[in-house]
Formats: sequence, C-alpha cells, structure tokens
Amino acid sequence: MAVADQLGHLKGRKGAFRIALIPPEVLDALNDGLLETVNLNEFLALELPRLARSVAGHIGLDAESERLADTIAMLGAFKPMQRHGHIARPSTT
Repeated sequence: MAVADQLGHLKGRKGAFRIALIPPEVLDALNDGLLETVNLNEFLALELPRLARSVAGHIGLDAESERLADTIAMLGAFKPMQRHGHIARPSTT
C-alpha cells in the first residue's frame, strides 16, 4: 500500500487546538513531508531540520549536503516564521 493511501484517513482532520495534542502519527507525517499542515499549531510544531532533510530526499537533493546542513545550523538565529523562508530559498549554486 502506498504511503499516501496509508495517510488518507488523516487528510480530513481539523487540527489540534494545542501543539501537545497533535497525534504522533500526524506529527511524524508532517515532519516527513507526507502531509500538509491544517492549522497554525501544526505549522509551529514542525521540526524544520527533519522536514527539510526529508523533502530534500523526496525531490532528489542530497539530504546531507553541506549547504543544507549550514542552513539548518543557522535557523536558530531567525524568528520561527522566517525560518521557513530560509529553508525554501532556492540554491544559487
């Protein structure tokens, strides 16, 4: 069974009212880039380094590249909403 089929039951969820209430199955799928967030709590709960490495692998990039590692290492210097922009910025090399 394809991963998308296994997660189909999660796609119609409303989203947790608190980060602590996000089911582990949902959080794992979010962090693996297999499921979209449905509310701000899910967005804020993302483990951005894990998500970035997972998505890099999904689109054929080296998840362990030095550039990605450097970007992930600097994320703590930015506000949470800015971090996603730094991860999503395309490489200029």
